[in-house]
Amino acid sequence: MKRCSKCRIEKPLSEFWTDQHKDGKRSECKICRSIIAKQWREHNIEYCKLKDKETYKKRWYSGYRTEYAREWYQKNKERVRQKQREYYLKHKEACILKTARYRARKAQLECSLTVEQWDTIKKIFRNRCAYCGKRTKRLEKEHVIPVVNGGSLTLHNIIPACRKCNATKADNLPNIPVKLILL
Repeated sequence: MKRCSKCRIEKPLSEFWTDQHKDGKRSECKICRSIIAKQWREHNIEYCKLKDKETYKKRWYSGYRTEYAREWYQKNKERVRQKQREYYLKHKEACILKTARYRARKAQLECSLTVEQWDTIKKIFRNRCAYCGKRTKRLEKEHVIPVVNGGSLTLHNIIPACRKCNATKADNLPNIPVKLILL
């Protein structure tokens, strides 16, 4: 127990902020200390605004956030990677599509394909490869007109293909006629 120097009420030590006094606690209780701080802030409002502005600039504009984020990532790298793995396994199709959309935007191509549209395309082809007709666990998004030739990531340019057929076709036009989706 300790007596507050302002309100003169005896309170438990948990009601006092830590400090470098002989008992390791401030002489005022937390409530009295917050009142004193509030009064000081109201009395010195211009100084506080100036300091707040300097602190904001220091933290947000001088690379502080970038540095802080980099340090935090280094300390929590394994935890972040585990969360990313879990998310990827839970939302695999969405992650793959996100990567494809990024690549299309980078190549300055139209990219309007959604996960729902991709699911519709797979249903139309009955979850089979458009070229060989094989049913596989994972069908790839095959561009009828390849990306290198300006093919977009849209409903009308994507068909499902197995890995083998997609790799064989590479950046050529399809050797066999393929039914395109006209929705």
